[in-house]
Amino acid sequence: MSSEFRIRTLSAIVYASLVLFASLYSSWAILLFLFFVGLFCLYEYASITKLNGKGLVGLVIIICLIFASSYFKYLTLDLLLVTLLSCSLLYSILKMIDLFNVVSLPLHQAWKFGSLIDIMLLFGLLMLAIYHFEIFTLILPYFILTWVSDVGAYLVGRKWGKTPLFPSVSPKKTIEGSLGAGAFTLLCGYLFWILFFTYSVSFWLCFAAVIWIFSSIGDLVESRFKRQYGIKDSSQLIPGHGGFLDRFDGFYFAIPWFILLLLLFKII
Repeated sequence: MSSEFRIRTLSAIVYASLVLFASLYSSWAILLFLFFVGLFCLYEYASITKLNGKGLVGLVIIICLIFASSYFKYLTLDLLLVTLLSCSLLYSILKMIDLFNVVSLPLHQAWKFGSLIDIMLLFGLLMLAIYHFEIFTLILPYFILTWVSDVGAYLVGRKWGKTPLFPSVSPKKTIEGSLGAGAFTLLCGYLFWILFFTYSVSFWLCFAAVIWIFSSIGDLVESRFKRQYGIKDSSQLIPGHGGFLDRFDGFYFAIPWFILLLLLFKII
């Protein structure tokens, strides 16, 4: 076993243990975990794009708005949720338009700062949903489905992957790997329904599909971003895995679509 593989495995165990502990301990633990993850993602993005120091203030403002909404009637929860969700969905759609070259969106200063705002909005949106709308029990399945999608893509792609999925952005990703990720993730969603029997089977399958599709797109968006800046990893903060943007790209990109799903199924 190589030293690199040992380091990568140890980092994965530590990361998974933190997620498991925070998810099972309390909503405040997972909120704190997500706050620091969002903070490190902002730090990496700001460092790469030379927007240093502009992310922390924005994230703190969003978190303060979330907590203030408990005490001030004019900051209604529905209004705050819809505002954050609308802005996050807009940024998500713009990034997909840029990824698939429907319209070229150059990386000028306003677009770079817009992406920085997007990261703040995404983590703020998820924290709002956890804090006010009691979706705490769905966060661990969210993490697990994201991991299962990644593992499924890796295992199937390594064994049977032959057809490039998006060679100009990520040459190693294959269509077979993507389909394998979908099969693994949908199966996991179905197993969640069998194990917990909460919500409907259609919700769990849609939940799994949302994570599979949008976490995969988020991974491609991050790959394109790194390719545009000529870097392999967003940082070296996570030994063996690169940076927080590398590890959580699919996780945070799927957030607004997950929240939209919860609204459609009237869970929040």
